[in-house]
Amino acid sequence: MRLTEKILITLAVIIAVLKFIFIPGSGVFMVFVFCLLSSLYFYFGFALFNNIRLRHIFKKDSYANVSKSRIIGGIALGLSLSFAVIGFLFKAQRWPGTSFHLIISIISGVIILIISLIKFFKTKANYYKNALIRIVISTSISILILVIPNLTFVKIRFRNHPKYIEVYERYIKDPSNIDLSNELWLEYKRATLDDVEFKQFLEFEYEELKQQDN
Repeated sequence: MRLTEKILITLAVIIAVLKFIFIPGSGVFMVFVFCLLSSLYFYFGFALFNNIRLRHIFKKDSYANVSKSRIIGGIALGLSLSFAVIGFLFKAQRWPGTSFHLIISIISGVIILIISLIKFFKTKANYYKNALIRIVISTSISILILVIPNLTFVKIRFRNHPKYIEVYERYIKDPSNIDLSNELWLEYKRATLDDVEFKQFLEFEYEELKQQDN
C-alpha cells in the first residue's frame, strides 16, 4: 500500500498544478484522486502505517508483531491525514467546509505529534519516526492553507486576469447577489477558456443562465 500511497500523492500534486494553470478537466480528476487518497488513509491507515499489505489485512498472523497502541495510532493518523486531504481539496475547489476539515486535521495532528514525540524518545522506533514526518508535513500544510485567505489564492492563480479578481472581491462581500454570481462565472470562463470556447459559452450557456435567473 506504500506504493499506492506514493502514486496517489504524486498524482495529487500533478493534478493540483494542472488545476492551478487552468487545464480543462483537472478539477474532476482532482476530486477523484484526492478522494481516493483520503479513502486510503481513512479506511486503511491502520494497515498502511504498520506495513501490512492489503491482501493480508484479514489474516491474524499479520498483526502478530503489531501492538494495539500502534493499530490505534495508525487509525488516528489515518483519520488526521484523511481530513487534511479533504481540506486541501475543499480549499482548491473553494467549497464550504474547508475550515472544519483543516481544523480537525490540525487538532488531531498536534495530539498525535505530542504522543509520537514521547513514544519516539522512549523507543526510537521507526514507526514513530515515520508518523512524526507525516504528521509534521500534514499539519504544517494544513495550518498554512487555513490561515491564507481564499482571496490570496485567487490573486495568485488569476494574477493575469485582474477583472476576475475585481469581481471576486465584490462577490465575497455580497455572495447572495445573483448578478454578481453570474458576472463572476462569466469572468471565470473568460479566464479559463480559449477565444472560440468562450464565444460558444456566451452564445449558449451564458444566455440560457441569464434567462433562467430572469
